[in-house]
This record gives sequence, C-alpha cells and structure tokens, in this order.
Amino acid sequence: MQESSLSDLQENFLKNIIYENYDKQFIEKRLNLLQLDPFRDGGILAIVSMEGISEWESTLSEGNILTLRKKVLALFNDKDPNQKFISFPIDYQHFCLFFAEKNQHLILEMLNRMIHRIEQELGIEITFTLSQAFSSLIDLPEIFKSSFQLMEQKYSFIDTKCLCTSNVPLTSEKEYFYSVETESILINFMQKRDLKQAEKLIKEIVETNFREESMDIFSIYDFRNALINTLKRILNKFNLPFGDFLKENKALFFHLNSTDIEILKSTFIDIFNELMLLLGEKHSLKLSTVESVISYIQDNYTNDLSLGEVADHFQLSESYVSKLIKDHLKSSFKNYVNQLKVEKSKDLLKSGKYMVSLTSHKF
Repeated sequence: MQESSLSDLQENFLKNIIYENYDKQFIEKRLNLLQLDPFRDGGILAIVSMEGISEWESTLSEGNILTLRKKVLALFNDKDPNQKFISFPIDYQHFCLFFAEKNQHLILEMLNRMIHRIEQELGIEITFTLSQAFSSLIDLPEIFKSSFQLMEQKYSFIDTKCLCTSNVPLTSEKEYFYSVETESILINFMQKRDLKQAEKLIKEIVETNFREESMDIFSIYDFRNALINTLKRILNKFNLPFGDFLKENKALFFHLNSTDIEILKSTFIDIFNELMLLLGEKHSLKLSTVESVISYIQDNYTNDLSLGEVADHFQLSESYVSKLIKDHLKSSFKNYVNQLKVEKSKDLLKSGKYMVSLTSHKF
C-alpha cells in the first residue's frame, strides 16, 4: 500500500470513528491493516487552530492551507521525530493531532515548545486544545467533541496558547447584559470605522454592566472574558494577531487581573481606545497604499501594464493588489485598465487630434 493512499485511508478511518459512521465490530479488524496498532488503546487528542490567515486568503488556492498545514506538521516531526501521531483536517483553520502517547505532561511540553517556533517561522497564530488521555478508540467521538468545544472557548483566555480541560474557568449565573446582537453592532461599527459610534457603545456597555451592586466575582470574571472575546473577534476580522496587541498593551492588560469595578471599567475603555487607534493607523496605511497603486496604474496603463508589474513595483503579491483594487474601486484590475483606455480614447476623439482608426490602434 502506497504511503499517500495509506495516509488517506487512516484519515478517513479516524474521521468515520469521530463522526460515529463506523460499525464498532469492524474497528479491530481495520487497525492492523491500516498500521494503526499503536493507537489501539487510545492516546491523547490535540486540536490545532491556525489564526492570522483569513478565509479569503486560504481559498485563493485550494493548496494554500494544505501547504501551511504540511509545514506545521513538518516542524513537529523535525522537533520530535519519535513522537507517534496522526494528523487530519477538520476545516480550513483547524486540524487534529492524535498522539499514541498518554502522558499529557509530555505532549503539553512538546506543544508549548513548538508554539513559538511555528508562529515565528510561519507568521501565524496557533492555539491548541489538549484532551485527557483515553484508553480506547471507542471513546474518540466524545473526546473529539469535548476538545472542539474547548476550542470554541479559547477567547475566554487572555494569553493561554494550549488549553486543557483543567483550564476551563468557573462560570456562574449570568448577571450582566451583553447580547450577541450588541456585540455584532460593535464589531460592525469597527469594521465600518465608525469609531465615534463604537466609542459611545463601548462606554455604554461598560457603564451598564460593571456595577458594584449587581456583580459578584464570577460575574466580573465572565463579563471580562466576554469583552476579551470581542477584542479578539475584532482583531481577527482585520487579520491582526491578538498576541501582538497584547504585547503592545501589556500594562493595560495587567489591570484586567483586578476585581475592582472602577479599574476594570476604565481599563476596558482604554484598551478599546488603543484598538481604535490601531485600526485607524491600519486603515490610513492601506488607503495610502491604494492611492499609490491607483496613481501608478493611471500613469502607466498605456504601456500594456500587467497586474504582475504593479505588484512587483510595490513589492506586494498579485492577489493582494487585486483585492485592494476590487475593494476600493469595485472593479477588477483588467476592467479598470480597460475603462481608463476607453475614457482616454473618448477624450482624444473629442479633441479632434486623432481619427477613430488611429485612436483604436493607439490603445
């Protein structure tokens, strides 16, 4: 059996078990055939989440995310070649690592060692969830569900890169009002760069909820995490790493360890103000780049200008330049260049300096 086909069969086999599409009586028979004997007695499951790469970027080419995942796995193999594991994808941002090893401490150490290297070498943010050790493949569906649910809670942790079930924070009855709709409105204000409305809404959210008489320690903890969740969601919308934002504002985030209502209130307002400043700077930089690109096209479109030439001139990727033009002009590069040529031809004809045949030949 070829290595590539064996890998595909192993992946399909484990996915079928996870999604409970496999008859339990056939599991034992397939283990030996698929060379999965080391996993017969279970192990530990890790789910890897890759941030810092947008869905739009990952789908530009079907191979992009696969290549990225292969690079991450290659780094694992390079660091711990003797650690037996199998990987398989969940979606464009998540994949599983199934370790035969049952010592959670060893796996946790390895994952923590790898995080910095992966983020430095590949320019992405990584978060892991790590299951408890389990003793049978029959337990895999339940283990997968609990691990993936834990990944959904990753925004509740400020700077934890590797989440285990023991990390899950205490919760209480919800004693604050911060609905999904309110969060969506705030994120929408940020995306539209309506920062005046965003600032007003943030103050309203904070003033309404951080009240001494209505919040116990658990409610403070939960609401704090809900706002951190929102911060991370906004940064993710702009493909900005939360880790970088945290480092730049470490002093502010330190105050979030407080349980003093007034300190938390002012700190969150300050943090969101820093976020708005960052988004304003990012928008100005992008706008400056767009204006430069458009100006360059307008100056050079008569020379059979290609998208690649524009990208090379600004040392940007073709896909990024293409998206800049499409977002700003609501037109493709080719259509915009053709539009410029048509408008120039009309101007020349109106001036009477060229005949129709010469004008069409010129452009």
